[in-house]
Amino acid sequence: YTMIDNSGSITAVSVYGDAIGIYAEAASYAGMGDYTTTEVFNSGSIDATAVYGSAAGIYVNAEGDGADVIIDNSGSVSASAYYFAIGIGANADGYYGEVDIYNTGDVAASAAGGLGTEAIGVGAYADYVYAYNAGTVSASAEGVIGARAYGVELLGGIAAGLVNYGGIDATASGYD
Repeated sequence: YTMIDNSGSITAVSVYGDAIGIYAEAASYAGMGDYTTTEVFNSGSIDATAVYGSAAGIYVNAEGDGADVIIDNSGSVSASAYYFAIGIGANADGYYGEVDIYNTGDVAASAAGGLGTEAIGVGAYADYVYAYNAGTVSASAEGVIGARAYGVELLGGIAAGLVNYGGIDATASGYD
């Protein structure tokens, strides 16, 4: 079991590397780590900026079968990068993994760079993915060719669901 609870202020800045405000990983080795739960609670302020790299406000990676990820954000999360930015993201890559993201705060991701620039406000990737939004989520991407922006991206191998009572906005622009 892994749990992170933030109510303070986190700033992560990188010039030529990647910047991540909160990162949690539950690893699995030879079956050890199956059926783990990783939880992140944020009511504070997170700002991740990568001048020439990628950025994530909150990112959780859980390996192992049946791994569960729960992210509950009521604070402010911002990720700004050159290539790739994700405000809140989670991955549970074992069989029957589940990701649940609850947002009642403000989440913003922006990327402005070269080729293939991408921004994702909230992203969840597992066999079962669910997101609840009663806050604001925005994503903006600007690039030379192939800029992509997703307010919410849910990729569920078996099931995916979104309940939205808030605002979701995605804007992409490029020169292709």
